[in-house]
Amino acid sequence: MEAKLLELREILEKKDTGGVGLKADVDRLFAYLAVLHEQHNIDSKMFDENIPIVSDCLYLYQHELEQNINDNGTITAALNMIIQADNVDMLMSVVREFGFQITTQGVDAAQSLHRLQLHSEQ
Repeated sequence: MEAKLLELREILEKKDTGGVGLKADVDRLFAYLAVLHEQHNIDSKMFDENIPIVSDCLYLYQHELEQNINDNGTITAALNMIIQADNVDMLMSVVREFGFQITTQGVDAAQSLHRLQLHSEQ
């Protein structure tokens, strides 16, 4: 897991937060993913259509992280996420504690697959 967080952190660190004002979205996003892992045992990975989805792992799209976060570390467009889990209420509650909005975009009940969108509160 540590390697996956470091991979994600490396992508996010390409976005220079510049230390301006409140914590940048990218910093809060990384903190959110770390809390999910450390306190709730939810891993986070980049989505790869060639690799099967595993339960209790939050998948993000690398191209969206690169395109939807500006050079100041601000999320400029929604980030799509996928998770296979029986219940995502905790995940949604925790993300709100980090100052984000999250919406459900669809559920495949047969597979417990949830499609979510993370938005920066503005």
